[in-house]
Amino acid sequence: MTKRVLGRGLEALLSDNESEAGAKEPVAGVQEVAVGQIIPNEEQPRKRFDPDKIADLARSIEAKGIIQPIIVRPHGERFQIIAGERRFLAAQQAGLTEVPVVVRAVSDKELLEWALIENIQRDDLDAVEEAEAFRHLIEDKGLTHDELSLLVGRDRSSITNSIRLLKLSEPILRALSESRITAGHGRALLQASAGTVRDRLFHRCLREGLSVRKLESLARGDRSGRTAAPKPKKHAKKDPQISHFEEKLRLRLGTRVEIKTAAKGGSVEIEFYSAEEFERIYDEIMSGAEGSEHGDRGELAV
Repeated sequence: MTKRVLGRGLEALLSDNESEAGAKEPVAGVQEVAVGQIIPNEEQPRKRFDPDKIADLARSIEAKGIIQPIIVRPHGERFQIIAGERRFLAAQQAGLTEVPVVVRAVSDKELLEWALIENIQRDDLDAVEEAEAFRHLIEDKGLTHDELSLLVGRDRSSITNSIRLLKLSEPILRALSESRITAGHGRALLQASAGTVRDRLFHRCLREGLSVRKLESLARGDRSGRTAAPKPKKHAKKDPQISHFEEKLRLRLGTRVEIKTAAKGGSVEIEFYSAEEFERIYDEIMSGAEGSEHGDRGELAV
């Protein structure tokens, strides 16, 4: 399966003869700039950075340096990050005094656009950060839905559904950000009446690990005033190690995963609810496989 390419990629920010991320050939236009001369992008769509991943990247930088330059723009007497804030944070943690950069002149509007594109291309944004970035570009930067659709390579309905997630309550949005539920669960909860009904379903979802399909059914039932009769549950005891693996896979893939074991072998069930989500899960699995084949390449290109 070929991953869909965004309408305007980061390649437009780099020189024409620059090799792809992770390549070791020299890049035209790259210069070394003091870390103290670089400031972050205040409108960076990504608000949360995993400290463990930053530490891992810092160790990689200590060993091999920064392979992919940070993209910056002039900002007074200093430079502001367009793309590469994670590498910049890791470089600081690694104790670097200078980092390689490529300088590009972009407007304030383009600054947010490029930062958003970088994060979407690398699946770095959680569902809430992505929704907030989309809303900001539309409401504050004046992009139309059609322009944003072309910019990020998503259809209008996908963008609209993403922004609708921001109607959820703060506890639900926090669970989305922490990957305790998926965007599919969030969209299902929007079908339930706001307030007590939605909150009750949300907590049940967390408690029982409901699938999106089951949650949608319950949400539709609650909205129409029907109360689903509870079904008797089988309390089959699952191997704690299998449960641990299921949880690790759920957090990694952002969807419900069930491991079924038998006398000989077993199966792994991964739920998806649209062609787009299937493609995202497929890319996540394959990117992990490629990282295993090529050592640190996946981490270095972040």
